Amino acid sequence: MFVLACGLAVTLGLMNFVNLAHGAFAMAGGYVCAVLVNQSGWPFLSGCHALSSPPPPIAWLLERLL
Repeated sequence: MFVLACGLAVTLGLMNFVNLAHGAFAMAGGYVCAVLVNQSGWPFLSGCHALSSPPPPIAWLLERLL
């Protein structure tokens, strides 16, 4: 959460540039966490640790395709 807040603070506050990619990738990780906790029965802390794994491959794929 701290890293997300720092990234948003830099892009929005210092650079005066609106970048919605930070929020999109945070939501992708949060969605994975919610699915793991609610539907798969994972403990909350394990789901929070697992949420950091899906956004990097998605970001890499989008960077290559777009």
